[in-house]
Amino acid sequence: LVPRGVKRENEENILGVECALWTEWVSDTDKMWFNLLPRLAAVSELSWTNESNRGYADFVRRLQSHYPFYEAAGLPYAHGKEKSGGLIKNYLTTKKWAFRDADIELKQ
Repeated sequence: LVPRGVKRENEENILGVECALWTEWVSDTDKMWFNLLPRLAAVSELSWTNESNRGYADFVRRLQSHYPFYEAAGLPYAHGKEKSGGLIKNYLTTKKWAFRDADIELKQ
């Protein structure tokens, strides 16, 4: 798959995709994995699935099959943080979840 706007003659220059780890500093590998999982699955979905085959509800359903692999590997991950519903509901849920342990984050 090639992003829109890329000219045919430049397609060969695309090597892959990149997933950002949204932090300036990670205290340990558990925190790193928690920040990356299941974000890596979501980035893969957006990067490698044809737009006509994408659907959030279907992605969330399929994402459930990733969790046993994360658990078997002993990787911490953001389980159950999938969003559904309206924009306001999603914003409030994200805000509540993101600031739940702000004290701990600031002390580290």
